[in-house]
Amino acid sequence: AIAEAGCGHMIAADLEDLDSCEGLVRDAVAKLGGLDLIVYAASASRLGLVRGLTSADWARLYAINVIGPAIVFRAALDSLAPAAICAFISSESVGMPYHGLVPYGSSKAALEELVRGMRVEHPELRFSCIRVGQTMPTDFARDFDPELAGELLPKWIALGRIPAQSMDVEEVGRVIASSLATAIANPTVELQD
Repeated sequence: AIAEAGCGHMIAADLEDLDSCEGLVRDAVAKLGGLDLIVYAASASRLGLVRGLTSADWARLYAINVIGPAIVFRAALDSLAPAAICAFISSESVGMPYHGLVPYGSSKAALEELVRGMRVEHPELRFSCIRVGQTMPTDFARDFDPELAGELLPKWIALGRIPAQSMDVEEVGRVIASSLATAIANPTVELQD
């Protein structure tokens, strides 16, 4: 991404670790001098039926998909420019659960509620929650059990949840980047989810 953009800084962080979330922001502020945009696009998914998931499975999903964004935002709060944009990537599965992805969808629903709450508490900032559908190529299904995925696929098809064509990750990225760049350049533009 840095090579393609022609500039930038790479900062690695473990978003399951609260100290690492805070360190990510600290390092970004040190390199950039402040923040006018946060895009939280990291996400964790787990394929499994509710009856078979462990507390560790649930904890990991919520750590990365809900708690991580909250900690990153909190750590960034004092360094955000006036009318800064805080954007969070959510999922089309909110309100439309998939068999085997209930924990993922519920964590994204919690993220959306978090964003609504942050918007209420910080009206001086601009927030956006961007719902994304099936996009390829990504690592979303990297850790899925192929046998369980094969068993659940007919259920997803029966629900009409498998589009004829996936969105292209680079095209989605360009649309999001373009929209956010326009909003940054126009601080009075109000963002919608």
